[in-house]
Amino acid sequence: MSANATLESLVEWLDGEESTLGYRFGAEIVEISEEYYVKVTTEDYEDFPIVGRIEGISKDDKDARIIFHSVLFDSNELNKVQKNEINQEFLTINTILPLSALSLVNGKYVIYGELSASSKTDNIILEVETLMTNLLDVLDDVIERVNLLGDYNPESATEEM
Repeated sequence: MSANATLESLVEWLDGEESTLGYRFGAEIVEISEEYYVKVTTEDYEDFPIVGRIEGISKDDKDARIIFHSVLFDSNELNKVQKNEINQEFLTINTILPLSALSLVNGKYVIYGELSASSKTDNIILEVETLMTNLLDVLDDVIERVNLLGDYNPESATEEM
């Protein structure tokens, strides 16, 4: 069993890495609300960073996990019809997203994935790559449908959680 990942090791493994799909990752440790996270960005998609944290980590904690997420948009940006439509879309596609799930957290729609903190480096890179692919697919598919309903402002959809 490998040692649990740390934020520093995540940065080391991800920063400068090019995924099999051609995403070049940049990674750094950032402070958000007095807690530390790893922020992963990719060229051309800097407006949708993937933020990671490690939960349940201790020296011998085999249940420690890495959770990556990215904010899609704020629910306040949608009118009632759009919220109903987006919720229905998310419930429909949530089960078919590989290695990812969709959720509403503190009024923000997020996409996330998690894996063991003792995962191999290749699996961590695959998780981030898959999350980025799913994020872009969700944005392309779902946002296009919601845009058809009108009054959605994609310019204000990039706030971080």
